[in-house]
Amino acid sequence: MGTTFSNIHLKKNDFCSKETVENYYIQKMESIGYKIVKNYDDAEYVLLIETSSQSEWVSVDSNYFNLEYVEDMQKELNILSSEFNTDVIATSCMDSDFFMMNMVNSSENYDAWLNIGFPYYCIRRTTLLLWKKKIKNYFKFLSIFFKPHTFVEDAWFEIAELLNMDMNKGQCMIDSADFINCKKQYIYCKKNNIPFSNPYEDIYAVYFAKQ
Repeated sequence: MGTTFSNIHLKKNDFCSKETVENYYIQKMESIGYKIVKNYDDAEYVLLIETSSQSEWVSVDSNYFNLEYVEDMQKELNILSSEFNTDVIATSCMDSDFFMMNMVNSSENYDAWLNIGFPYYCIRRTTLLLWKKKIKNYFKFLSIFFKPHTFVEDAWFEIAELLNMDMNKGQCMIDSADFINCKKQYIYCKKNNIPFSNPYEDIYAVYFAKQ
């Protein structure tokens, strides 16, 4: 058993952009004693931020946070939703046969959950009707939820498309493998003003080490 991927997605608005999300996490890491470092090999934590002009979402992945458990998801989403006054999603996929997703908007007191596949442990449930408020093509969403999937991440690809998340950039499924890829690609690190020539023009990687 292992986590295939887990990440967070924030819906863009006047308060939420790739820049504001990046600044938020930099300040958060600095507040708990971490500093930005230039090299991957020196980093204890990596922060990935991804978006595109076609996407309504900013996606975040980091080996700092753990989204395998319900309580961790809810806590992180409520903090972020309050900070950016927006919808926030957490996703987690285990071994390509179990997927869970939580969407929260704290100002709306909105909290929706879904599971697809075989759960490894006791998981919470909410009515699927809650998703009708956030997903325009609700009946297509239902068809995705109920049909069988050989790999449950395929269901997430379809859901992400309904949410106007940019799948062409792999935005809906960034994972720990990307931490390794970052080492092999040109990386834009705002702090050090490294020239950016990564073909994924809106991916940002920030490396942190203990001060």
